[in-house]
Amino acid sequence: MLFLLPLLILLPPGLLGAEGFTGWQQTSTKHFVFVYEKRDRAVVAELRSFSEQVYSEVTSFFGSYPKRIWVVVDGRVDTANGYYTGGTVPSHLVLYVTSPSVPVLGTKEKQYLRLLLTHELTHYVHLDYNGGLFAVLSRVLGPGMKPADSLFMPDWMKEGIAVNNETMFTEGGRGRDPFFAMEGRALVLENRFFSLRQAAYGSAFPPQDRVYQGGYLFVHYLLERFGTDTFSKIQRRFARFPLFGPWAAIKAVTGHGAKELYRDMLRELHRRYARYARIPAGKLISPDRVGDYHLPLVTEGGWYEYRSNLDAAPAIVRVDPASGRERVLLDTSLTVYTSLTADRSGDRLVYASFDVTLGPSGTVATSDLFALDPSTRRVRRADARANTLPPARFPPDTTLSRAAPPKPPGPPPAPADARGRAASTARRCRLTGRLTVRLPTAAARPVTRVG
Repeated sequence: MLFLLPLLILLPPGLLGAEGFTGWQQTSTKHFVFVYEKRDRAVVAELRSFSEQVYSEVTSFFGSYPKRIWVVVDGRVDTANGYYTGGTVPSHLVLYVTSPSVPVLGTKEKQYLRLLLTHELTHYVHLDYNGGLFAVLSRVLGPGMKPADSLFMPDWMKEGIAVNNETMFTEGGRGRDPFFAMEGRALVLENRFFSLRQAAYGSAFPPQDRVYQGGYLFVHYLLERFGTDTFSKIQRRFARFPLFGPWAAIKAVTGHGAKELYRDMLRELHRRYARYARIPAGKLISPDRVGDYHLPLVTEGGWYEYRSNLDAAPAIVRVDPASGRERVLLDTSLTVYTSLTADRSGDRLVYASFDVTLGPSGTVATSDLFALDPSTRRVRRADARANTLPPARFPPDTTLSRAAPPKPPGPPPAPADARGRAASTARRCRLTGRLTVRLPTAAARPVTRVG
C-alpha cells in the first residue's frame, strides 16, 4: 500500500455509486492485464507506455519474474493510493489514479502513475516471490500459497523496500522528499526513534507511518553499507525457510544481527543530523497533546486549523495562539489535511470531505466541497460529485457557484480531465474571474509536485 488509508465511512447506496458505469474493459501488455472502465482509458494508455520498463526494473532487482500481473485501475476513488492483494486467485494490484495534492512523494516526480506502479509492483514481486518453501507448496496447494511468506515478515521489510524502489527507479519517491526526511530527522534529534520491534507493525500513535519511515531508512542503510543486491540475497535466504522470520537470513548475508545493524543505523543518522540540533526549538503554540495540529490559516478573524488526535473526533477548530485554547467549529474529517481554506476576513471557510458509497463498480469515494460559517457553525454543500479540493486562499469577494453541466453527447467542454468529464463545480472570483481547478487524474497532466 502506498499510504495508510484514512477511515472511509460508507454511506447508503445512492446517486454517486451508479453514475456512468458501463462495465469493465480489459487490455494487455506482455506481462500485465489492465482491467478498467472506459472513462479511464487515458490513464491506462499512460500505464501501458511504461509498464514493461517498470516490470524489467523491479523483477531484475528481486530476480523473480511473474508471468502475468492483473491490475485493476480504479478511477472512482478520489485519493492517491493503491494496494496489492495476495492469497486470492489471481493475486492482483489495485491502483487509484487520482494524483496526490500534498507533497509526500518528493518534489521532482513527473509521473505519479509510474511511481505508484513501481511501489505496488514491488509488493507484488516481493510477496508473490517465485522461490522458496511456499512457492514450492503452491505448485500442489495452489497459487494462493505463495504470499504466505508475508505472515512471517515484519512490516518494515514490506514497506521499506517498496519506498526504496519508488525512489531508486523514479525521479521522485519519499527517499528524495524533504518532508518525509524531516519527520525521521525530528525523531532522531529528539532521541525518540522507535525500535526495530516497533517498526514491525503500525500504530495509532504518531508516527503512524513508522513502517514506511523505519523500513526505508533501515533498508537503505543495508543497501548502502553492504551493496544493492543485499535485500534480494536476504529475501532469497528467508524464502527458503520463512517460519521464524528474516533474522537468520539477515545475519547470514551481512554477518551482523538485525538489532545490531539497526543501532548502527541510528548512530549514523545521529552523526548525519548533528548540524540540525543547533536550530532553536521555538515556542509550542498548539495544544500539547498527542496528535496533529496542521498548519493554521491565519485570518483577520482568528487562526483556523484542522486537528486530529486520539481522544476526540477530527475537527476544524479556531485556535488562540496566545493561550493555546481551541474552539471546535465542526467535527469532520477532510479529504487530505490541506483541504481547508478561508477568506482573508475569516468569515467563510471552505473544506473538502469524502462522500463514500457503493455502486456497480464497487466503492465510490468522491471529494466534495462544503462551506462553513464560523459564527453560526452552519454547513452547506457547495456541490455534489465535485471531485474537488479548495484553493490555498480565496479573496473576500469570492462566491461559490456551479459551472454548467456537461453536454451529451459530443466532445467534452473544457476544462476536462483524462476521463473526458467536464468540471462540475467552480469557484469564480468577481474581481479576478479566477475559477478553482478540478482535481485531475494523473493522466490529465504529469504531476510535478506530487505528494
